[in-house]
Amino acid sequence: MGDPLQAPARRVVVRAALLLVPVLALSLAAPWLIDRLGRGRGGQASVPVERPPSEEEIRASHRAEERLAEAEEGWRRATPMAPAEAAPDASGERVRWFPGFGVSVESTPRGARVLVNGRDLGQTPLIASVRCTPGETVQVEVRKDGRRPRRRSTLCREDQLVELSVELR
Repeated sequence: MGDPLQAPARRVVVRAALLLVPVLALSLAAPWLIDRLGRGRGGQASVPVERPPSEEEIRASHRAEERLAEAEEGWRRATPMAPAEAAPDASGERVRWFPGFGVSVESTPRGARVLVNGRDLGQTPLIASVRCTPGETVQVEVRKDGRRPRRRSTLCREDQLVELSVELR
């Protein structure tokens, strides 16, 4: 017979070989498996292939960058302000400080459309800037379905917000 220590050593070598063979086979097959698993049903790679951007994509990107630069410039120029209480001026309208000229319109009922010089600015309650020259007449119309529209005119003022309250019937 043989040495009694050779049998356990031989078993260890055989077990190690049996464990090592699948590991080696898997490591050799790994690139092929990864390639196969990375493909979609059509056999094409599921990862998109990089391509250079089209001319239209480049132009759209430039336009977006220009709009962002304009917005950032506006944010830099913005003046933070604390709300001030409105007070009647010489015309009797309630006004408060505002950069440029603006209107604040509230209505009963809420949700009425506000048109300033024919331009739809949104629904009440509303605060909006209005482009005009100081002293120019500004026409404000407030309308809501099923109600009679109300029209008011005011004068454009430099750095003022005119507060208007309208009841629609």
